[in-house]
Amino acid sequence: MREESPQSSPQENIVELVHVCIQSKLRQVGINLLQVNKDDSVITVITDKEVPKEIKSDICQYAKGKGFTIKFTTSG
Repeated sequence: MREESPQSSPQENIVELVHVCIQSKLRQVGINLLQVNKDDSVITVITDKEVPKEIKSDICQYAKGKGFTIKFTTSG
């Protein structure tokens, strides 16, 4: 008999995709992603620096297409 590994739900996979997108875009401009919190369909992104408007817009558009709203916050 074969053991199957537990699979994550489609919702978790989508959240992971959004997280990877956020992290990638922020790294490109030298911003550190400190924390990501998800509450229903809102994802709060905490960074070490202010995120430029163009990057925020790109991330928000991507997340919106996946059914999420992004809120940006800077630490400290």
